[in-house]
Amino acid sequence: MKRALPFLLVPLAVWAAVEAAAFCGYWVVSGQVFRPGAASEERARIAAGGKAQADAQADGTAQVLLRLKDQVIHPYVGYVYDPAKNDEEVFAYLGERYVDATGFIGEVLVEEHPDRVVIGITGGSVAMFFTIQGTEALTRVLQRDPRLADKEIVYVTLALAGYKAPQQLFALNYLLVQGGHLDWLVNLDGFNEIALPVIENEPKNVASIFPRSWYWRVENLEDIDQRRWIGQVAYLEGRRGELAVGLQGSALSWSPLRNLVWRLRDAECVRGIAEAQDRLLDYDPGVGRFVAQGPYQEAGSEEELYDRLAEIWYENSLQMHRLCEGNGIRYVHFLQPNQYVPDSKPMGREELRVAVAKDSRFREPVERGYPRLRARGAELSDAGVRFFDLTAAFQDQEAVLYGDNCCHLNDLGNEVLAGILAGHLLEP
Repeated sequence: MKRALPFLLVPLAVWAAVEAAAFCGYWVVSGQVFRPGAASEERARIAAGGKAQADAQADGTAQVLLRLKDQVIHPYVGYVYDPAKNDEEVFAYLGERYVDATGFIGEVLVEEHPDRVVIGITGGSVAMFFTIQGTEALTRVLQRDPRLADKEIVYVTLALAGYKAPQQLFALNYLLVQGGHLDWLVNLDGFNEIALPVIENEPKNVASIFPRSWYWRVENLEDIDQRRWIGQVAYLEGRRGELAVGLQGSALSWSPLRNLVWRLRDAECVRGIAEAQDRLLDYDPGVGRFVAQGPYQEAGSEEELYDRLAEIWYENSLQMHRLCEGNGIRYVHFLQPNQYVPDSKPMGREELRVAVAKDSRFREPVERGYPRLRARGAELSDAGVRFFDLTAAFQDQEAVLYGDNCCHLNDLGNEVLAGILAGHLLEP
C-alpha cells in the first residue's frame, strides 16, 4: 500500500492542479469568480430558452429575430404577441403572465372601479421589463401616500419589446376604442425612438416612422440568404440551451474545469449569433418594395435624420397628452435613462463589463440623439405635458443597475426606477 500510495496521489494532485487552473481560467474568460450556484442559475436561465434579460437585449437585433416567431403583424400597432402561441417558454419570459386576446401582456381591458387605480405603462422593452420587475416596488411606494393607501393598483401593459413612437399612441387608441379604462398612463421611452431607426430602418431604406424590423416582418422570407442567417441564430440559441441543460444534469456541475469548457463553448455560440445578426443587418437583396419600406425619404444629413426622429417622438407624446386629457387620464412622460449618455452614472468594473460595449451600435445614436430628445422634452413641458428627463436619474447610484449593454435594467435597477417614477407620479 505504501508503494502504491504515490501512484494514487499523483493523479489526484494533477487533477486538483487542473481544476485550480480551470478556476483561474474561468475568471479570465468570464470576468467572474467561479461560484457553482451562480453558474447554475445562469445555465438555468439559458436552458429556459435564452430569454434572461441580461442575454436577451430585447431591443437588440437578436431579440427581434428570436421573438418574431411569437409575434404577428397587427393592423393598428404594427405587431403584437400571438395569443395562440402561449406556452411555458412565453409564460416564463413574460414574468409568469400570458398574452391576452389583444396580443398584449396580461389583462388589458380593465373596468373602472372607485376603489381601483388603473395605471397603463407604455414604451419599448425597458418599459415592458419594468412592468414585470418593477411594478411591485412601485405599488409599495405609491400606497404609502394616504390618497392611495386603500386603493387597489392595477397595471395595464401597453409596452412591447421594440415599440417606438408612434406605436405608443396607436396602442392607447386601440385600448380606448375597445372600452378599456386607464386612470394614469406612464410613457417610458426615448431610446428606441433615437436608436432603432438609425440601426435598422435606415440601412434598409425603411421609413423612420415605421415599426422596428418591419423589413423582416413583411419582406419575402423565401430569400435563401435571409432564411440561412435567421436559421443560424435559432440553431445557436437552441445549442446554448442544450449545452446548459447538459451541464445542469451532470455530476460534474460543481467542477471549475467542466464549467470552463461550458463557458468557452457557450461563448462560441454567442459569437456565432452575433455574426449571423451582423450579416442580417448588412444584407441587402437589392429589392425595393413599398410594403417593406413605406414612404422612405433619405435624410439630407445625419443631423436632419436625428432632428426628424426627435420630431416624431415629440409629436407622439404631444398627441398622447391631448388624447389622455380628453379622456380624463393623467399622462406622465419619462425620457428613460441609458448608460451611453455621457456622465449619466458612475460605473465600477463589474457594471462596465455588463453594461458597456466598446463597439456598441447604440452608443453613437444615444450620444447624438439624446441631446435632441432632452431639448424637445423641455418643449413638451412648455406645452403642458408632464414630462421628466431621467437621463441623470442614476448620477448618484454606484450600485450595478444595468443588466446588459443595450439599455435594460436589472432587478435592482427597476426597483430604483420605481422609486423615482413614484416620486414624480405623486407630485400635484
